[in-house]
Amino acid sequence: MAKDYSKFSQEELIKYIEDLQLQLKNEKYGLYWDKRILKENKSLELLSKIPVLERNKLTILNNINLNNLLIEGDNLFSLTLLNMMNSVNGIADIIYIDPPYNTGHKSTDGGFKYNDEFINIENGFRHSTWLSFMEERLKLSKNLLKEFGILIISIDNNELYNLKLLCDSIFGEKCFLGTIVQNKCNAQNDAINIQSNHDYHIIYCKKRRYEKKGSQYKEMPLLFTKNIQKEKVYIDELGYYYLGSGITTGGEGGTLIARPNLGYTIYFNEKLNDAIALMDYDKNKIGKTDDENEIYSHDISLIENGYIPIIPPRKKGKLGVWTWDINKFNTEKSSLLIKKTNNGYSITKKIYILNDDSGLDKENMTYIKLNISPLKSIIEYASSQGSKSLSDILIKQDFNNPKNLDMIKYFINSYFNQENILVLDFFAGSGTTGQAVLELNKEDGGNRRFILCTNNENNICTDVTYPRLKTVITGIRPDGSKYSDGIPANLIYYKTDFIKDSNNTDQAKYCLVEKVDELLCISEDIFIHIERNDYSSHYVSNDETRHMFIYSDYYNETKFKEFKQRVLSASGTKIVYIFSSDNNVDETLFEGIKDVEVKPIPSKIYEIYKEIVEDIKRG
Repeated sequence: MAKDYSKFSQEELIKYIEDLQLQLKNEKYGLYWDKRILKENKSLELLSKIPVLERNKLTILNNINLNNLLIEGDNLFSLTLLNMMNSVNGIADIIYIDPPYNTGHKSTDGGFKYNDEFINIENGFRHSTWLSFMEERLKLSKNLLKEFGILIISIDNNELYNLKLLCDSIFGEKCFLGTIVQNKCNAQNDAINIQSNHDYHIIYCKKRRYEKKGSQYKEMPLLFTKNIQKEKVYIDELGYYYLGSGITTGGEGGTLIARPNLGYTIYFNEKLNDAIALMDYDKNKIGKTDDENEIYSHDISLIENGYIPIIPPRKKGKLGVWTWDINKFNTEKSSLLIKKTNNGYSITKKIYILNDDSGLDKENMTYIKLNISPLKSIIEYASSQGSKSLSDILIKQDFNNPKNLDMIKYFINSYFNQENILVLDFFAGSGTTGQAVLELNKEDGGNRRFILCTNNENNICTDVTYPRLKTVITGIRPDGSKYSDGIPANLIYYKTDFIKDSNNTDQAKYCLVEKVDELLCISEDIFIHIERNDYSSHYVSNDETRHMFIYSDYYNETKFKEFKQRVLSASGTKIVYIFSSDNNVDETLFEGIKDVEVKPIPSKIYEIYKEIVEDIKRG
């Protein structure tokens, strides 16, 4: 709804005008919408309530160090909580989201629900409402990305162009990596003019990646496709090598008339294993004839001394050229292999295995080579396969348009670093991202983890997301039938809750410290509960090598002595959290105890919450 300026006070009108002037002065190009026309109910709740996490009894804990999270609740609350425990370095390597497409229809067709009502296509502030909704979540998600983390957002035509501008304003235009178009392979639909047979996936990074090469910096990929290739290995005086491509050119530019500077003769002596290149052709005849005998006049003395003249092979009937110029050939010819073939001679590059010999098998003289190339801008993944993957697990399911499982695996597996990565999806829906992570780990023995966030509207979390993940982990469907052999992993199931934010800051911190355990479990990746009393907690990692102790009371000598004794009796590394109202703790309390790290709570957590609240107030 539009603003009624007649109800504004003088101070409010002045502030509104000043905001507009500042915006016009500082922002010459970008996306503009009225961010104050409709305040989201979820945002208003955060102004007076501190979100906390409660662990659900449906949590699955196996004897394995691979902890995944499912958080049930509005994703604004989940993202706030993850920010409250987040270190400055971020937690997620990849964020993939499939937000509502804001089609103006019901949720069955990518509709968008705001403040418990679907925004219909006639709503004059349909796009503004969606943008405000997305902006709050994307700003919080940026903080959760690691230094070289990437964000992938699935979207369609309804909001693609607005979303691109919004992401430019949040992540920076230079951090835009590109757009991938997905051919959904869907049948004819009810479009009047143009069928919608595709979706978009826009990709941003938090920071581009560079590597120093001498005095220069070369940009390194954050995403690429990988192809494993087995090569036969040879050895010479310079070391082990495999054969690469030849040095002949192709295409229209690969002819002598187009590139005369690359049309020299290579003289090769097989007995001496020696080669020399000479520019021995008549330039004046190029273009007038394609007879090599008229153009090339070979060196007779070299031929008499056992050297065989080799000229570039023809391309489309015309005289060809080499890819190397003559100086490069004569200085680097030792890195070429010249070999007689049935059709003459082949000249091939030697690729020496110098820096990375991890794939070298000297006994069998083979080398496993990883070829990488940029992702293609068009991919083909049928939308119907998303429903099939879900139906294989939940035989009776009513969830519209789940994402294609193989496509999510493709995106995750394209990330440059696959070691212990964490994938966050805060529009988790049916849980496709979680299944993709689990299956990739099974395929290659990886240690990827996921955090999924979803609300429980229409029981989606309890009836679809959780049962799907449980089935993939245990191998048993909800009806008791066997789905697979299972994929061992832990799934910690949380629900979001609240405590009241008190006007008394110290009181608010004390109320928070009693509910902060689960945030600290996530932060330290320690989840097995050992003991809890009215003033302290004790948790241990799955392999029992790391302990986390939480002292949540003001200092009490009797209680603290008992608590300290429990810390002393634990073997392994120990993280000890001590209540503090100002981020300071007396580390001498544990002086002389080995393998102890002391940290304060909950001041920093509370401060982050208040920062988020202030951002919401500012809009």
